[in-house]
Amino acid sequence: MAITAYSSSVNSKNHRSCGGVRYRMAAAAIIATALAAVLGSPAVPAANVTWLNSNTDMNATSAWSAAPTANSGIFYGASTGTNPVLSADLTMSSLKFNDTTSSGWTVSGPYTLALTSGSTGSNTGAIISSNTTGGTNVISANIFLNSPTGTTTYQVASGANLVLSGNISGGTLSHVGSNTYAGALTLSGSNSFSSFMHNNNGTLNLNSAYALGTGGLNVGVGAFLLDNTSGSAVTLQNNNVQAAVTTFTFVGTNNLSFGSGTFAAAANSTLAVAGSTLTIGSLDAAATTYTWTKSGAGTLAITGAAGSNFQAGFTLSAGTLQVGNNTALGSGAVVLGAAGTLQAINNDVTLANNFTWSSGATFSGLQSLTLNGNGSIGISAKNLYNNIAAGKTLTFGGNFDVNSSGAGTAVALTLAGSGNTTFTAGTILQTATAAQAITVTNTGTTRFQGVVATGGLFSQTGAGTVVLSGTMNGPSGYTINNASA
Repeated sequence: MAITAYSSSVNSKNHRSCGGVRYRMAAAAIIATALAAVLGSPAVPAANVTWLNSNTDMNATSAWSAAPTANSGIFYGASTGTNPVLSADLTMSSLKFNDTTSSGWTVSGPYTLALTSGSTGSNTGAIISSNTTGGTNVISANIFLNSPTGTTTYQVASGANLVLSGNISGGTLSHVGSNTYAGALTLSGSNSFSSFMHNNNGTLNLNSAYALGTGGLNVGVGAFLLDNTSGSAVTLQNNNVQAAVTTFTFVGTNNLSFGSGTFAAAANSTLAVAGSTLTIGSLDAAATTYTWTKSGAGTLAITGAAGSNFQAGFTLSAGTLQVGNNTALGSGAVVLGAAGTLQAINNDVTLANNFTWSSGATFSGLQSLTLNGNGSIGISAKNLYNNIAAGKTLTFGGNFDVNSSGAGTAVALTLAGSGNTTFTAGTILQTATAAQAITVTNTGTTRFQGVVATGGLFSQTGAGTVVLSGTMNGPSGYTINNASA
């Protein structure tokens, strides 16, 4: 492996005035010395040096083609014969794994690697980069992010993996991403750096409780994938705030929790939870007009109250949504898609939001759930499933409109599942001229304490119990197939 070192020197020349023989070198030297004392020496462009595979001591000059000083950009070549080990603290400008075919490098040692580069000299671009697609590059030594700009950038080539398993301290760690650099970064140390920024495409694996340091996770545009590949559930201990979200996917290899951290939408935003459970403290938005959508087959758990700006609404298009606070979904309307399941967690929950349901929407969980807002069903026959645990109840406190939206036609409604259901003082509205049936097949206890306004057939079938203690307005008939109804 060869090393190329870049250095700089000053070439001084003697200058005479055009009209005389007086030499000015002495005065010039005095002035230069004074300026250097005040301003410091000119920055020397960073050199690029290459690991020689001659020994394992990363601090030894003989292991490189030139000394790995603070002004050295370090590139590793194809050979992986000798992995570098820190024998003392070492300061460098950048660390770059440049070979695309090697099986991966490991930089280790019980010392700290300080990275100081900004974007000067030959070290423009990422300060930590990994282009190896044939294996995984690992830095298990501690890292100090000491860029003069306050931000240390990294990039991982598409198909490549970079693992930072040592403890990272210092400023901001920022992703430099594109379709070319959409690889995976894994953070698994006990970190204390100030914040993390992810721009454009790529994957971030948060595999330890302090993976994100002390600050927040800021996500920009692009196809951002978040995951926990540690082999067990991880709860971030600093309650890191996730900001500037538009769209990203939680892969869900293992459960991941942000504790009480807030996810703030920078525009209409989507959380795609593909698997397992992603837990966050709350939702908020940069503007009151921004909405949130949860997609994917996995589970999103929201444990706390929404921020004051989250007012525009929430859509559950697929998977499970768990809420642990009465204002978890803000103040806007909520849409439950056909493939969505809503659950209360940690305690009984009462939501004041207005709701719209699609056929197949499901309620379940181990806690009681009360919906005090008004609800409406879509434009065709609907099934509503309540599978809340025994001893708990799904309660509808507002009006329940089963007329098709704006079409003037009632729709058939089937209340299915196994959980107890109560309609309180509200009204079940089915007032359009083309009457349709309301059918209860739920095997739990279903109580109608308000007004049921329907021109169709009201029927109960199966092993459940129906209790009618409210007002029945206009059913065309009753079919009761259970003696306890």
